[in-house]
Amino acid sequence: MIEEDKQGFRIYKLHEIGANASGETYEVLNSGGEGMLVAYRKAGSLSGNHYHKGQVEAKNPEQLLLLQGEVDVVATHLESDISVESKATSPCRVEFYPNWIHTIKARTDVLFIELNSLAEHKKDTYYP
Repeated sequence: MIEEDKQGFRIYKLHEIGANASGETYEVLNSGGEGMLVAYRKAGSLSGNHYHKGQVEAKNPEQLLLLQGEVDVVATHLESDISVESKATSPCRVEFYPNWIHTIKARTDVLFIELNSLAEHKKDTYYP
């Protein structure tokens, strides 16, 4: 279910398939990338500040699963300088569209998984 739909990114709530006294279970469909990156970030840290051209399937759009914590998501279009921002709270999926410089600001300690390998990241990551 879409929670936020902005020009530069989209935030989805994860699909809960079960909950009981032990916790919750969510279903996430694999994007078909070569691998995944697991990232732990400390409160106050910044991640990203780059963009993708969409030349690699796993980066068109780039997807990450925010598994724990809360972040501010900021995206600025390369050509128009349109900027959008939103808060994302776990658990959710965030998609970043090509040609948007995107940054994640950790409000709390966070854990997220990028649905791409390091090789895919290197093939289609550019810095402004």
